[in-house]
Amino acid sequence: MSYKKAQPKIADSLSVFIEQIENIEKSTASLQKISDSIDAKMDLFYQYEPKLNFEPLETINEKQINLIVQKNAQIEAAMNLYLNKLEQQRKQKDSFFYYFSMSIAVMFAITVFCSYYAISNHYKKQKTETQFIRFLNDEKLKDKYVKWLNNKN
Repeated sequence: MSYKKAQPKIADSLSVFIEQIENIEKSTASLQKISDSIDAKMDLFYQYEPKLNFEPLETINEKQINLIVQKNAQIEAAMNLYLNKLEQQRKQKDSFFYYFSMSIAVMFAITVFCSYYAISNHYKKQKTETQFIRFLNDEKLKDKYVKWLNNKN
């Protein structure tokens, strides 16, 4: 029976359990208050609509766009100037090559004409010589011509 004496009474053990249950209830109530507070803050957070002021950014953006437009206009003006210079150079080269090719064509025509004239005169000279020699032979004047030619020199 000593065992029965060592065991605590049910009433004593119930009081310990009741104290623990009361502590748990207090903790639960405190947690419930914290949860309600968090829920209220979360509702406020979800209802919050941020109102952003983009006016300073829009002003900066407009300034940057204007600057880019100005730089683009400067680049375009420089490109047009450069293209005009290139076009003038091309026209000068084209006109030079045009006059150069025309002068070559004129020189070629003169060369062809002179060559034709020289060849034509050469054949006329040969023809005239053969006719002259034939005439001298036919008329038997060759000896007189040779004497005349020797006296002339």
